[in-house]
Amino acid sequence: MREQLNSSSSERSDAIASSSQGEEVSYARRVRDYYDASASGYVRFLGHTFQAGTIDTGLAEGAPPDYYRANNLYMAARAGLAPGQRILDAGCGVAGPAIDIATAIPGLQIDGVTLSPVQAKLARGFISAAGLEERVRVQLADYHRLPFPNGTFDAVVFFESSGYSPYPERLLREMWRVTRPGGRLYVKDVFRLDRTLSVEEQAELDEFNQIFVHHTRPLAALAAAAEAAGYSELETTCLDSVITTRFMEEAMVGDREHPALTPFGERHFRPFKVLPITFGELRARRLLTE
Repeated sequence: MREQLNSSSSERSDAIASSSQGEEVSYARRVRDYYDASASGYVRFLGHTFQAGTIDTGLAEGAPPDYYRANNLYMAARAGLAPGQRILDAGCGVAGPAIDIATAIPGLQIDGVTLSPVQAKLARGFISAAGLEERVRVQLADYHRLPFPNGTFDAVVFFESSGYSPYPERLLREMWRVTRPGGRLYVKDVFRLDRTLSVEEQAELDEFNQIFVHHTRPLAALAAAAEAAGYSELETTCLDSVITTRFMEEAMVGDREHPALTPFGERHFRPFKVLPITFGELRARRLLTE
């Protein structure tokens, strides 16, 4: 009887593990398919940086699209990136931020990973055009299972990409593994307001997550996952006071005086009224000794 119970328990555990793995593969495919289908639209209407919220640098109306470069260099400074370091761009898109940062910081090397073959192909073209093939590399990989040895990177950065993981603790354990002792973690992302949501707020958040194939969680939850993974010196900051969503809105509706949905907007725009999101950042460090 005991052997039968043990066998039955083992079979249930195997079935649960198999189901979990199946769900993980299915979700990764959804993310891949979403970006394979939409990457060209992002490039056409947003440019090479795929971010809903950019740092408001006070650029005048009609200024050239240097706001993305300013945004990317702001994040690089907040992440503590410096000449000669090796950086992991986890969920790199088409390498817009990586190109801006590598161009501005001499000797910096960046490895980007993405699930999307379309993104990877576009990224390699943009990297080649910028003459950065020796310093910026992009490959197909799931950032939960990275093809890098322990302690490879001086810093790991997520630029609005951590929300594509349904498993934040597993994700950040893998980031901790590839971060060298003394290295840094930096995350800038869209987060859910950390309070009980109304029915309408939850409905809008669910639709937002469905549209963008996203897992929008509270910033505090991501910080807890980072601490559980082994990171220390955690610091969280709300970025709402310095963020503008103007450029994402223009990508969706075009001219604000005579709005009309763009093809990008037809896929992504919704007239949300109480969407409970905020922009924030997480900074942390892997200690030199553990």
